[in-house]
Amino acid sequence: MNSALLPALHSLLCIAAALAALAVGQRRHWRFEYALLAASFVLACVKGIWPWEWAVMAVKSCFDMTLLSLLCALTSILLLSGAMDQSGQARRMAEGVKLLIHSTKIRLMFFPALVGLLPVPGGAVFSCPMVHEVARDSALRPPHLSAINYWFRHIWEAVWPLFPGFILYCALSELTPFEVITYNWPIWAAGLFAGWLCFLRNIPEDTHCKDDTAKDKPGVRPSRWTALKEGSSLLSGLAGAFVLRALFPQIPAGLTFAAGFCLGVGVCLVTNRLPVVATLAPILTSEKTTGILRVVIGIFIFKGVMLQSNAINALGALIEGSQAALFVACIILPILGGIFTGIQVGLVGITFPILVPIVQHAGLWDERIVWLGLASMCGYIGQMISPVHVCLIVTCHFFGTGMETVMRQMGKPCLILLATAVAWFALHVSW
Repeated sequence: MNSALLPALHSLLCIAAALAALAVGQRRHWRFEYALLAASFVLACVKGIWPWEWAVMAVKSCFDMTLLSLLCALTSILLLSGAMDQSGQARRMAEGVKLLIHSTKIRLMFFPALVGLLPVPGGAVFSCPMVHEVARDSALRPPHLSAINYWFRHIWEAVWPLFPGFILYCALSELTPFEVITYNWPIWAAGLFAGWLCFLRNIPEDTHCKDDTAKDKPGVRPSRWTALKEGSSLLSGLAGAFVLRALFPQIPAGLTFAAGFCLGVGVCLVTNRLPVVATLAPILTSEKTTGILRVVIGIFIFKGVMLQSNAINALGALIEGSQAALFVACIILPILGGIFTGIQVGLVGITFPILVPIVQHAGLWDERIVWLGLASMCGYIGQMISPVHVCLIVTCHFFGTGMETVMRQMGKPCLILLATAVAWFALHVSW
């Protein structure tokens, strides 16, 4: 135990030092990407890695194919959202949704949940302007809107088989998507309930946006078909992304989604008769676009240094041979992985290679969906409270809200989700 304990304690100290560096950078109001670089450098130093080796790790992380495809996907999403915003299409679509959906609560969760079907990290940047339009001129404050957008954007991750992290989970655990969905659906329902309880329950049904109909703007008369017509750019982008992903599964997901959203950009430009260069160039060079892309690069450098330095692997040696220790590990390790990566595919890629062999060697392989299901949900909780979660960053950036404010709001629904996951685990496990 002592031989395993010392490396594990060293890993914990390294992780704590990196977190402390990240917190210091945030307190000093550094740009988030610089704080991430500082945290990765501190992590490398306490792991005994020389500065030039850290630089090599950082450069290598920048050429990660997942990162490059993600940058392409995010750029196309930002182009489409920017074009729809400039043309007024996003606002008109929100007005059309008001005519179809009369409940304010359902309106607020509709757009994040819709965009949440698209498995692209940072996709919350697309639903932000839609949530803003639905809540325009209402009494709802930006921190509340940020929490609604952030939570419901991720409501599908436990049961939607197009997410790369979901696919990786199935591959590593040798489970079919149907098996995972069948086990996870009650936890998904608990997440939906937690979101309603914590973010929507106290919103009065008469909370609504100012009605910009013919009374306010003569000649502009939204109809029940307005949502479909004005949503043509979004729907074509989503459809193109899903179709291309299904036709070309061997191509990185980010590239197929980028191509699909470029189709949506084209539809937006054509239907609104917008000039291509004059519309897209300012969006590409805006601080909103470049800032988000810089942060994503910083996240992948941080994650790459953590992976290449083996900062978390030594913790696995403490778990073998004890179901109680495995239970704790299925909670703690995925939460840590989620916090440090802020992305489903990252936390699965870090923690499941540690947990899967342990579950197998412990003779629990027939119950792996119970143990790994608990781990996946704890990882989800970790990523929802992660300061490096791209969706959290872009949501707070859009609404001008501090990340700490939104992360505090995640506490109650995450506790509900954790209690549900543990209870569901207890109902199925054989001790």
